[in-house]
Amino acid sequence: MKKKPIIAAIAVLAIVLIAGSSIAYFNSKDTADNVFTVGHVKIELTEDEWKPDEEHIISSNASFKKNPIVENTGSNAAYVRLRVNVTDYDLISEACGGIDLKSLFDGWDPDGDWEVVSEEPQADGSKDYVFRYKNILHVGEKTEPLFNAVKFPTKVNMDKIMELPETFDISIKAEAIQAQGFEDAEKAFEAFDEQQ
Repeated sequence: MKKKPIIAAIAVLAIVLIAGSSIAYFNSKDTADNVFTVGHVKIELTEDEWKPDEEHIISSNASFKKNPIVENTGSNAAYVRLRVNVTDYDLISEACGGIDLKSLFDGWDPDGDWEVVSEEPQADGSKDYVFRYKNILHVGEKTEPLFNAVKFPTKVNMDKIMELPETFDISIKAEAIQAQGFEDAEKAFEAFDEQQ
Protein backbone atom coordinates (compact mmCIF):
# COMPACT_ATOMS: atom_id res chain seq x y z
CA MET A 1 0.00 0.00 0.00
CA LYS A 2 2.87 2.40 0.65
CA LYS A 3 4.14 1.96 -2.93
CA LYS A 4 1.26 3.98 -4.43
CA PRO A 5 2.11 7.26 -2.62
CA ILE A 6 5.80 6.82 -3.54
CA ILE A 7 4.94 6.18 -7.20
CA ALA A 8 2.59 9.18 -7.19
CA ALA A 9 5.31 11.38 -5.68
CA ILE A 10 7.80 10.25 -8.34
CA ALA A 11 5.25 10.96 -11.09
CA VAL A 12 4.61 14.46 -9.71
CA LEU A 13 8.37 15.10 -9.49
CA ALA A 14 8.81 13.95 -13.11
CA ILE A 15 6.03 16.30 -14.26
CA VAL A 16 7.63 19.20 -12.36
CA LEU A 17 11.03 18.45 -13.90
CA ILE A 18 9.58 18.23 -17.42
CA ALA A 19 7.58 21.45 -16.96
CA GLY A 20 10.60 23.16 -15.48
CA SER A 21 12.69 22.39 -18.54
CA SER A 22 10.20 24.01 -20.90
CA ILE A 23 9.90 27.52 -19.49
CA ALA A 24 10.83 30.72 -21.30
CA TYR A 25 11.65 33.80 -19.28
CA PHE A 26 10.90 37.44 -19.96
CA ASN A 27 13.68 39.89 -19.13
CA SER A 28 13.91 43.63 -19.25
CA LYS A 29 16.71 46.12 -19.57
CA ASP A 30 16.69 49.86 -19.48
CA THR A 31 19.28 52.47 -20.31
CA ALA A 32 19.23 56.23 -20.59
CA ASP A 33 21.21 57.94 -23.30
CA ASN A 34 21.70 61.64 -22.73
CA VAL A 35 22.30 64.11 -25.54
CA PHE A 36 24.24 67.25 -24.81
CA THR A 37 23.66 70.14 -27.19
CA VAL A 38 23.55 73.86 -26.47
CA GLY A 39 22.55 74.08 -22.83
CA HIS A 40 22.42 71.05 -20.57
CA VAL A 41 20.00 68.21 -21.26
CA LYS A 42 19.98 65.31 -18.84
CA ILE A 43 17.34 62.67 -18.28
CA GLU A 44 16.79 59.70 -16.02
CA LEU A 45 14.83 56.60 -17.02
CA THR A 46 13.21 54.68 -14.17
CA GLU A 47 10.83 51.75 -13.78
CA ASP A 48 9.95 51.69 -10.10
CA GLU A 49 7.36 48.90 -10.53
CA TRP A 50 9.73 46.50 -12.35
CA LYS A 51 11.21 43.74 -10.18
CA PRO A 52 14.35 42.55 -12.02
CA ASP A 53 15.16 39.87 -9.45
CA GLU A 54 11.84 38.07 -9.87
CA GLU A 55 11.30 35.29 -12.39
CA HIS A 56 9.12 36.43 -15.27
CA ILE A 57 7.80 33.28 -16.90
CA ILE A 58 5.81 33.62 -20.11
CA SER A 59 2.41 31.96 -20.03
CA SER A 60 -1.16 32.66 -21.04
CA ASN A 61 -2.45 35.85 -19.43
CA ALA A 62 0.85 36.45 -17.57
CA SER A 63 1.33 40.08 -16.52
CA PHE A 64 4.47 41.80 -15.24
CA LYS A 65 4.51 45.32 -13.82
CA LYS A 66 6.76 47.60 -15.85
CA ASN A 67 6.34 51.37 -15.99
CA PRO A 68 9.00 53.32 -17.92
CA ILE A 69 9.12 56.98 -16.80
CA VAL A 70 11.54 59.70 -17.90
CA GLU A 71 12.53 62.59 -15.62
CA ASN A 72 14.21 65.77 -16.83
CA THR A 73 17.12 66.17 -14.39
CA GLY A 74 19.00 68.73 -16.50
CA SER A 75 18.70 72.50 -16.74
CA ASN A 76 16.86 72.82 -20.07
CA ALA A 77 13.41 71.81 -21.29
CA ALA A 78 13.61 68.82 -23.63
CA TYR A 79 11.81 66.64 -26.11
CA VAL A 80 11.90 62.98 -25.09
CA ARG A 81 11.41 59.66 -26.81
CA LEU A 82 11.68 56.00 -25.81
CA ARG A 83 13.01 53.26 -28.07
CA VAL A 84 11.51 49.92 -27.03
CA ASN A 85 13.28 46.89 -28.52
CA VAL A 86 11.60 43.47 -28.49
CA THR A 87 13.92 40.54 -29.28
CA ASP A 88 12.77 37.52 -31.32
CA TYR A 89 9.82 39.56 -32.53
CA ASP A 90 8.40 37.15 -35.14
CA LEU A 91 8.48 34.10 -32.85
CA ILE A 92 6.85 35.96 -29.96
CA SER A 93 4.21 37.50 -32.24
CA GLU A 94 3.41 34.10 -33.73
CA ALA A 95 3.21 32.52 -30.25
CA CYS A 96 0.75 35.26 -29.26
CA GLY A 97 -1.54 34.65 -32.24
CA GLY A 98 0.16 36.96 -34.74
CA ILE A 99 -0.54 40.15 -32.80
CA ASP A 100 1.41 43.40 -33.05
CA LEU A 101 3.49 43.19 -29.89
CA LYS A 102 2.83 46.76 -28.80
CA SER A 103 -0.51 45.33 -27.67
CA LEU A 104 1.52 43.65 -24.90
CA PHE A 105 2.23 47.11 -23.45
CA ASP A 106 -0.68 47.20 -21.02
CA GLY A 107 -1.78 50.72 -20.18
CA TRP A 108 -0.32 52.41 -23.26
CA ASP A 109 -2.96 54.73 -24.64
CA PRO A 110 -2.58 55.79 -28.30
CA ASP A 111 -4.59 58.92 -27.43
CA GLY A 112 -2.47 59.61 -24.34
CA ASP A 113 0.86 61.40 -23.85
CA TRP A 114 3.00 58.95 -25.88
CA GLU A 115 2.68 58.49 -29.65
CA VAL A 116 4.25 55.81 -31.84
CA VAL A 117 6.45 57.51 -34.42
CA SER A 118 8.03 54.42 -35.97
CA GLU A 119 8.16 50.65 -35.91
CA GLU A 120 11.46 49.35 -37.27
CA PRO A 121 12.32 45.67 -37.82
CA GLN A 122 16.01 45.07 -37.05
CA ALA A 123 18.49 42.78 -38.82
CA ASP A 124 18.81 40.60 -35.69
CA GLY A 125 15.09 39.66 -35.76
CA SER A 126 14.09 42.17 -33.10
CA LYS A 127 11.82 45.17 -33.58
CA ASP A 128 12.17 48.74 -32.35
CA TYR A 129 9.12 50.73 -31.40
CA VAL A 130 9.87 54.44 -31.08
CA PHE A 131 7.47 56.38 -28.83
CA ARG A 132 7.69 60.17 -28.55
CA TYR A 133 6.36 62.15 -25.62
CA LYS A 134 3.81 64.64 -26.98
CA ASN A 135 4.72 67.45 -24.57
CA ILE A 136 7.88 69.37 -23.82
CA LEU A 137 9.39 67.92 -20.65
CA HIS A 138 10.35 70.85 -18.43
CA VAL A 139 13.11 70.80 -15.83
CA GLY A 140 12.15 68.65 -12.84
CA GLU A 141 9.12 67.14 -14.56
CA LYS A 142 8.45 63.44 -15.16
CA THR A 143 6.57 61.87 -18.03
CA GLU A 144 3.55 59.71 -17.55
CA PRO A 145 4.55 56.02 -17.74
CA LEU A 146 4.72 54.76 -21.32
CA PHE A 147 2.77 51.72 -20.10
CA ASN A 148 2.12 50.02 -16.75
CA ALA A 149 2.80 46.35 -17.43
CA VAL A 150 3.69 43.77 -20.03
CA LYS A 151 0.70 41.47 -20.36
CA PHE A 152 0.49 38.39 -22.54
CA PRO A 153 -2.79 37.39 -24.22
CA THR A 154 -5.14 34.74 -22.90
CA LYS A 155 -4.01 32.27 -25.55
CA VAL A 156 -0.26 31.75 -25.92
CA ASN A 157 1.13 28.91 -28.04
CA MET A 158 3.66 27.40 -25.62
CA ASP A 159 5.18 25.21 -28.37
CA LYS A 160 6.19 28.43 -30.16
CA ILE A 161 7.44 29.94 -26.89
CA MET A 162 9.67 26.88 -26.46
CA GLU A 163 11.36 27.75 -29.79
CA LEU A 164 12.69 30.93 -28.21
CA PRO A 165 16.11 31.14 -26.64
CA GLU A 166 16.05 30.68 -22.85
CA THR A 167 15.19 34.37 -22.42
CA PHE A 168 13.98 37.25 -24.52
CA ASP A 169 14.29 40.92 -23.72
CA ILE A 170 12.23 44.05 -23.90
CA SER A 171 14.84 46.78 -23.54
CA ILE A 172 14.05 50.46 -23.27
CA LYS A 173 16.36 53.31 -24.22
CA ALA A 174 15.50 56.93 -23.43
CA GLU A 175 16.68 59.78 -25.65
CA ALA A 176 16.29 63.53 -25.25
CA ILE A 177 17.21 66.75 -26.99
CA GLN A 178 16.73 70.34 -25.93
CA ALA A 179 13.42 71.93 -26.89
CA GLN A 180 14.83 75.44 -27.30
CA GLY A 181 15.60 76.36 -30.89
CA PHE A 182 13.32 73.75 -32.47
CA GLU A 183 9.90 74.33 -33.93
CA ASP A 184 8.60 70.95 -32.70
CA ALA A 185 9.66 67.49 -31.53
CA GLU A 186 9.86 66.12 -35.06
CA LYS A 187 12.43 68.77 -36.12
CA ALA A 188 14.34 68.32 -32.87
CA PHE A 189 14.71 64.57 -33.34
CA GLU A 190 15.70 65.01 -36.99
CA ALA A 191 18.64 67.02 -35.63
CA PHE A 192 19.21 64.38 -32.94
CA ASP A 193 19.40 61.60 -35.53
CA GLU A 194 21.81 63.60 -37.68
CA GLN A 195 24.21 63.80 -34.69
CA GLN A 196 24.29 60.02 -34.28
